[in-house]
Amino acid sequence: MKTGPILLTSEDAETLLSMEACLEALEVAFRDLASGDAVNRPRTDTFTRSANDDTFYRYKSMEGLVPSFGVMALRINSEKIRWPVINGKKRQDKFQRTYPNHYVGIVLLFSIETGELLAVIKEAYLQKMRVGGTTGLAIKYLSRNNAGRIGMLGSGWQAGAQLEAACAVREIEHIKVYSPNADNCKRFAGVMTDKLQVPVAPVKSPEQAATEVDILLAATSAMEPVLSGDWIKPGMHVSAINPRREVETTTLAKSDYIVVNTRDIGYLIYVAGSKAGVAPLEKKEADVSVYPALSEVIAGKARGRRSQEEKTLFLNNIGLGTQFAAVGAKIYQAAARRGIGQEIPAHWFLETVRK
Repeated sequence: MKTGPILLTSEDAETLLSMEACLEALEVAFRDLASGDAVNRPRTDTFTRSANDDTFYRYKSMEGLVPSFGVMALRINSEKIRWPVINGKKRQDKFQRTYPNHYVGIVLLFSIETGELLAVIKEAYLQKMRVGGTTGLAIKYLSRNNAGRIGMLGSGWQAGAQLEAACAVREIEHIKVYSPNADNCKRFAGVMTDKLQVPVAPVKSPEQAATEVDILLAATSAMEPVLSGDWIKPGMHVSAINPRREVETTTLAKSDYIVVNTRDIGYLIYVAGSKAGVAPLEKKEADVSVYPALSEVIAGKARGRRSQEEKTLFLNNIGLGTQFAAVGAKIYQAAARRGIGQEIPAHWFLETVRK
C-alpha cells in the first residue's frame, strides 16, 4: 500500500502513457479551461548571465489546476542556455555543465483533496507528449478530415511526438521530413517509419517538405523563421510549436483562420542585470488576443474548420500548466494501478509547523 509520493522517471512515463491517453487527458483539460473550471498560471522565466562567458542560467516554471483529475501541477526547469549560430541561423541550445547531456526538468503533482504531494515526475517524456498531443488536438479540430500527407520541419525530440499525435487523429498515408542535419533527418525518418508504420521520407529542403502536403508541422530549435507563407496552399493546416520564432509574418497574413493555444499575454521574463544577449527578448510577442483559443474550439465556443479550401494555422504560442496537470495525472493514475515508481517517504515533504 502506498504511504508516500512516488518518483517516476521519463522511462517510467513512457511505459505508462500512450498518445491516445495523452489526447484524452488534454481534451478534458482544454474543455475545463474553456468552462472556467481549470486554472492556468502562465509561464515565468528568470535569467542571469554566467560570470565567465556568454551563456545564461534560466529558471522556468508554470502551474495548472484541473479539478476533473483532482490535481495541481508545478512544472520546473533549471538549465543553462545559449543561442549559437549554426548554418547561418541562431538556434536555442540547452545544456548541463556538471552532467553533460542531462537536464533538470520535473513536475510536482499535488492532490487538491488532501494537499499532499502525489508524485515527482521527470518531465522529458511528459513534456514532448503534451506538446505533441496539443498539436494533435489542433489537427483533429482544424485539418480536413481526409488530410493524409504531412510535411515535417524538424527531426529532434519534439518532432516525433508531433507525428505520433497526427497519426492518432488522422489516417496518415505519407510523411516528408526536413532538417538541416541530414544524418539526423535520415535516422529520424527510419525510426518514425518503424514506429508509426507510415512511410517517412527525408527531403533536402524545407520547400520540398511543404510541397503537396495536407498538414505542415514545425518543431525546431530555430530562433529565426522556418515557415514561409508562400508555402501555404488552399486546404492546408499548418502548426508551429514556437510561433514567435518559427513563423514568418506572411504565414499569418496568408492563413484564413488562426487559432492559438492561449490568449494569455505571453509570459513573464525577468533578467538579473543587463538584458543584452537574452534572445527571447529580441522579438516581441505577437498580439494573440484577436484569435480564438484551442480550448474554445474544443468546447464549441469558437468554430473549427469552415471549408475544405480554408487555410488553417495553429500557433502553439506558450505551454500551459494545465497540460502538465492533466497528462501528469494520467501517468500517476497508471503508475498507481501498476505499482510502478519509487516511493519517497512522505515525511520528507511534510511539516509539523503551521504558519
